[in-house]
Amino acid sequence: MKERYEVHHGVRIQDNALVSAAVLSNRYLTNRFLPDKAIDLVDEAASKLRIEIDSMPTEIDVVERRILQLQIEKVALAKETDAASK
Repeated sequence: MKERYEVHHGVRIQDNALVSAAVLSNRYLTNRFLPDKAIDLVDEAASKLRIEIDSMPTEIDVVERRILQLQIEKVALAKETDAASK
């Protein structure tokens, strides 16, 4: 089951996270039963982690795109043979 959620959310889930989910969900989520509430907790946490990873501040995204653009231009200029490109 762990592997299924790792693939689905694209994150790595450590074994101690699963143990913590079981312990904490048993302690704090009183309206559900184990193992369902622990599984739901892991699913929710993995989902939020994926969203956080995918959500990048606009300023950082702009800078990273500019860096990528400059790297592409650098490679293109390195391939040029005329003196003006050097």
